[in-house]
Amino acid sequence: MNESYLDHGHLHIVPSLILPESGVIIADARVKAIYGDYFPRSIPILELKAIERAKSMNTLGKIYGFLSEHNVHRSDIVHVVGGGLICDLAAYGVATFKRGCRLRLYPSTLLSMIDAAIGGKCAVNYRNIKNHIGTFYPAEEIFIHPNFLHTLSSDELRQGLAEMLKSYLISDQLSPLDLSCSIPPSSQILEYAVFKMQLCKSDPYDLGARQQLNFGHTFAHILESSSQYRFKHGDCVVAGMIIALNISLKLGLISKLSAQALLNTLRQYPLPAGISDFYGSLDYQDILRATSQDKKNSNKVTRMVLPVAFRRVEVQEVVLNSVVLSEGLG
Repeated sequence: MNESYLDHGHLHIVPSLILPESGVIIADARVKAIYGDYFPRSIPILELKAIERAKSMNTLGKIYGFLSEHNVHRSDIVHVVGGGLICDLAAYGVATFKRGCRLRLYPSTLLSMIDAAIGGKCAVNYRNIKNHIGTFYPAEEIFIHPNFLHTLSSDELRQGLAEMLKSYLISDQLSPLDLSCSIPPSSQILEYAVFKMQLCKSDPYDLGARQQLNFGHTFAHILESSSQYRFKHGDCVVAGMIIALNISLKLGLISKLSAQALLNTLRQYPLPAGISDFYGSLDYQDILRATSQDKKNSNKVTRMVLPVAFRRVEVQEVVLNSVVLSEGLG
């Protein structure tokens, strides 16, 4: 095998990106503007804006219209180039158009390379609820081109580091992160991507071990929605992990020593100004209403991934109330 081309099943690290001249392309408009030379002129391209309000039923309709206009069949390949939002949204469109077409993903952000493009989850937001409508539809191929990362802002790179930090804190098999380094080496990106892929392959429908990947996400999605997406996903995941840690400590699920070690690690992540004050000001009843809408929960019990030791988490069924929330939100 060529040393410059690392293949892990359907996951590839590629030193140069060459998009095929067959099928159709759905791409982040900004990526298309910066990397226009990568895109062939011979096939149709739909450009989408990677903004949270575009992850909607309206944009989904545009995807269906594009695929219909170009007479895309189930055997045709749809190439999706973009970050997590575009991968999520376009993959859901591909999954539901004619009951599913062929899908290849080309993630363009660190967050999508190690998380969003891997595992087959795809969704749209609905009525201000994050990823409320979705399904599982793994791509047949995922091509990671690390050079995309050199045109990302430090703010955008930080979102990917947040998801890598989450993975590090749920598995003692992963190498330590250097949070002061905005772009991890390609070998570590591959390591973390393979970790998620293997976990997802062992539990493709999120019924068991894969649920560990939801660490921090119960409250992350609430923070994103309630702030009108002023705070980004990765930042909200880290804040959500801190809240989950506080709840675990309140419930006696983790020792103070382990909790302090975990908190010290989480504090190395540069949370944006104002996010702690924001989640501390949230109304408890609004949170309870939001958690009742979560896909994992019933009306009375919230299923949460909570830390039980340093770098070990478990899914717990928690009855949230004002006492527990006050501890979690500080």
